[in-house]
Amino acid sequence: MIQRADQMDVPWDFWQRFTHNRGHGFRLWDKFLTGVHTDHELDLRPACKKLDRARNPFAHRFGEDVPADAVFHNGQTGMSMHNLYPLLYNEAVADVTRQERGHSLVWGRAGTGGSQRTPVCWSGDPAADFDSLACTIRGGLSMGLSGVPFWSNDIGGYRGLPDPELYVRWAQFGLLCSHSRMHGDSPREPWHFGEESAKIVRRYVSLRYRLFPYLYSCAHEASKSGIPLLRAMCLEFPDDPNTFDKDLQFMVGPWLLVAPVVDRSSKKAIYLPQGDWMGFWTGEMLHGPATVRVHAPLETMPLYLRGGAILPMMNDVSRIPPAFPDPLMVEVVPTIDSTYALLEDEGTTNFVLHAMGGEARLEWSASVKRRMVFKLHPARQGWRYAVAPAERSAEDFRYSPEGILEVAFPKTNRGSFRFIHISE
Repeated sequence: MIQRADQMDVPWDFWQRFTHNRGHGFRLWDKFLTGVHTDHELDLRPACKKLDRARNPFAHRFGEDVPADAVFHNGQTGMSMHNLYPLLYNEAVADVTRQERGHSLVWGRAGTGGSQRTPVCWSGDPAADFDSLACTIRGGLSMGLSGVPFWSNDIGGYRGLPDPELYVRWAQFGLLCSHSRMHGDSPREPWHFGEESAKIVRRYVSLRYRLFPYLYSCAHEASKSGIPLLRAMCLEFPDDPNTFDKDLQFMVGPWLLVAPVVDRSSKKAIYLPQGDWMGFWTGEMLHGPATVRVHAPLETMPLYLRGGAILPMMNDVSRIPPAFPDPLMVEVVPTIDSTYALLEDEGTTNFVLHAMGGEARLEWSASVKRRMVFKLHPARQGWRYAVAPAERSAEDFRYSPEGILEVAFPKTNRGSFRFIHISE
């Protein structure tokens, strides 16, 4: 254990009393004392063996509270180890989890450079108020800019009881983070906030599940490149100085712009960088650079698809499928040429979109065979698309009530088709 200069064990004040009152010994481990890391693992190992699939990571905390006057075995003090100790603390938990469970996932809230090695980081214990929601968003984007790609927060805030409006607004944001949890010092289940709140939250839970292929692909990309799932606007658009102060909106991956509402108004000012942007809920096509002020009632968090988007989704489900999604539902905004690589455990599916004014061509090749359904959103007001007559290899095609052309292909691992616009 960590000691003071007089070789007395470091007292833990409130938290030592808190844990001892529950029959637990609470100790601060000295990473630099021979054998202590192993002892720590021995303490964790029995609990780690009991972790089930639904609750895999340890939520460990308080490493950041090492007292300033503590002295480590190597002579460093708590003051000099304040940032480094939580990182070593996380790594100790990650190591034993990897040995027992085959992965190193943890749920930690403190650390320093290198914390990307022990995901996930969560925001700590914000208050249940709108100011804390805004601060939490800024904190998450800052973590992404610091090289930590997997980050989460307590939906609804931790301290205090959120009202239904705050809970819904926080859930809309939190359910599009890399990891989502509803947690606090009072009830956080959706049904505690009324039938209408539960209905809205259910809509965004459904959206998260439908977006799973895209979110999981972004997670694969993050593990390889360090690019976070939640991308500050200045990270995705570094050549646009107008993005540098936009700290309450962000991109999820390359295609989806998210603009959480962080107050009690039903209005939201959103900056759209250069290019075309399609309202996710409305299909309205807007053009940047521009700042728009949109109506956002409680059931709506503004979302926009970037021009050229090739957004992989799946059908609405109540459980993530054990294998790759089949069919794959692909939302396409064919305004410019674009490419996208869908990364999955089974391999990569590559998409190439050639947008040529009034006509376009879409190609794909994949490691696995599955059904594909493409939804082609009109690039201009009043346009509708039709599959080119000479290339109707599709299994089926039809129009949605909104005029979106849906083209379905049978189980295959590659294909292409050309489509043209027709005026209504």
